[in-house]
Amino acid sequence: MKKLLLILAVAFFAAGAPADDLTTKSGKVYKSFAIMGAAPNGILIFHENGKAVIPVKEFPDEYKDKIAKYAKEIPAKKREAAKQKAIKAKQAKQAAAARKKREAEKKARMKKYLADEEARKKKEEAAVKAASAKTAAKGTGGFSDDMFKNND
Repeated sequence: MKKLLLILAVAFFAAGAPADDLTTKSGKVYKSFAIMGAAPNGILIFHENGKAVIPVKEFPDEYKDKIAKYAKEIPAKKREAAKQKAIKAKQAKQAAAARKKREAEKKARMKKYLADEEARKKKEEAAVKAASAKTAAKGTGGFSDDMFKNND
C-alpha cells in the first residue's frame, strides 16, 4: 500500500500538477505537498522531502474542506491500527510462550542426558570394579606369595 501511494505521488508530481506549499499552524513548511489519505493520527501527505502525517488541527483553515473527507476516515484508521497492534502483541506473546516452552524442553532433555550420562558412568565404574575384584581374586590362583619366594 505504501509503495502504491509513493508511486501515485510521484506520478502526481511528474504530471506537472500544481503543488502547493503547506504551512501548518505551528509554522512548519512542506514544499510541493499532496494529500494522499488518512492515517491513524492525521492526514498523510507527500512533499518534496518525503512523506509526513499532519494532525488535522495543524492544517490551516483554508484546507478544512480539502481534508474533511480524510478526517472522517481517521477513526477507522485508528481502530484498524489498534487491531493490528493487538494482533502483533498476541503473536509476540505466543512466540514468547513457544520460546519458553522450547527452552523448558531443551532444559529437560539436557537434564535427562546428564542423568543418563551419570548413570552410564556409575555402571561403567561398577563394571570396572567388579572386573578388578574378579581379577584380584583369581590373580594368584589360590597360591600365596610365599610359595614364589626363593628359599635359599
